[in-house]
Amino acid sequence: MEPTLKPGDIVLVHYRPGVEPEHVQGKVCACLVDGQPTLKRVSVEWRDQERIIILRGDNPQVAPLLIDRSRDISIQGIVIRLVCREL
Repeated sequence: MEPTLKPGDIVLVHYRPGVEPEHVQGKVCACLVDGQPTLKRVSVEWRDQERIIILRGDNPQVAPLLIDRSRDISIQGIVIRLVCREL
């Protein structure tokens, strides 16, 4: 999530398990993708009547994750604040 979040940052997450991706578009969320945790910005698109969840980091050099119905995803919470950064 650099440059927004850097290694060692601590974030405050509002725990919202099961929230639908359409309700958190544009927000940074704590997600589980195929059982692996990640912090990414969430958006949703419809392609050929199939919902595609797009998870993007803020680093433009890292490709977004495209999640279709063949993959397991759950949003665990919404990042609401950067609490601290090590100096």
